[in-house]
Amino acid sequence: MRAVARLILKPVDGNVTNKWTLRHFVSIIRETIMKKFTLIDKEVALYFATARERYRIMLRRAKGQESPWSNDRIFNDWYFCNVFREDDKVTKWIKNNVREPNRNDPGVIWRIIACWVFNRILTLEKLHFAGVFSGRRGWNRDLVETLLENEKPLTGAVYRVYIPAGMDRLRGCLKFIDDAVACNGGIVSNILPGVTTQQDVWEMLLSQNGLSPSMAYEVVTDLTHTYLLENAPDTTTWANPGPGACLGLSRLVGENVSYGSASHRAEAIHCMQELLAQARKNWPAWDMRTVEHWLCEFHKWCWVHFEGKRMKRKCPAK
Repeated sequence: MRAVARLILKPVDGNVTNKWTLRHFVSIIRETIMKKFTLIDKEVALYFATARERYRIMLRRAKGQESPWSNDRIFNDWYFCNVFREDDKVTKWIKNNVREPNRNDPGVIWRIIACWVFNRILTLEKLHFAGVFSGRRGWNRDLVETLLENEKPLTGAVYRVYIPAGMDRLRGCLKFIDDAVACNGGIVSNILPGVTTQQDVWEMLLSQNGLSPSMAYEVVTDLTHTYLLENAPDTTTWANPGPGACLGLSRLVGENVSYGSASHRAEAIHCMQELLAQARKNWPAWDMRTVEHWLCEFHKWCWVHFEGKRMKRKCPAK
């Protein structure tokens, strides 16, 4: 596309007389060919209906009601995350034990990364009781290696970090956190609270720490509850639509939303902004992260309901 633009804008006498610069021309072409999606009202209604039912299930369980907690057999049989990420167990643990105690500490970044690397409450509690996440201490690799030498299982099942050849899982996780600690200061120095966006920090994490897009998004979401990103200007306009969210959105628009397509992902964010606007009419607690989060869970529900598939994880014991 740039080559075509250069050919069209090529000056005859050495001077560009066209008022449109190359950048302007490219942006116009890009907007012209940008993929557009249209939300289907019926599917959007189902998206919010399943979210409301999952939220009611959480409230019923919190009150101590006995199962079944829903008339929806899919929710009764299979495991689904809560509508709001902040209500999930691991997130609650990180909030209470790491995020809030260190919310004004620049080292909160590597501490949160370490939490998502292990992503298992029993493992995290062992580190917490040893003071590994305390703001008074830095990263103590040798202590953590000793504490977790025989920990089985070591990590949760949601996120897996890349393990270099020749390393076992523990040493690979520790190297990953070593790298995060080394990059921590550089990232903090590039964050201007109230100006730097969530997307900016997400891109920093991808380039400097080698986190996956999904794990980097978890870290960024936690950082929005700290001094670094609590006033980020894109809280209601940006999200990272992961593979699961794209599958859920595919249902809402009636066509494939490709996670691998930059134009699809950009338009997916626009659709998510529309969903957020609809959600906040009756449920103001929603934000862009909630929209993305429930798109993933909605896909799972549709997978079972419409395709008769089986999920990997059953609903917790009644």
